[in-house]
Amino acid sequence: MLGDFVVFPARGGWALKVDGAATAILEYETRDEAASIGALMAARRGVSLVIRDEDGVCAQACAPLESVAFTTQEIDDDNRERRA
Repeated sequence: MLGDFVVFPARGGWALKVDGAATAILEYETRDEAASIGALMAARRGVSLVIRDEDGVCAQACAPLESVAFTTQEIDDDNRERRA
């Protein structure tokens, strides 16, 4: 559904985007990394996370979590550590 977060394979890794957006927000090496951040971001917005497999088929849909506290600074710090 538009506005949900979507994890999908991209360029040898996994990308995260908002459903309906033209470009990915972030890219990660593994599906688990992308799904973890996607779940946090989806929970914060109160939307679902959809994980698509290599064929574009919905492999998993996760309903919004009750409550997850995180900051964009934590995500930025995590991304910097991965690139270092």
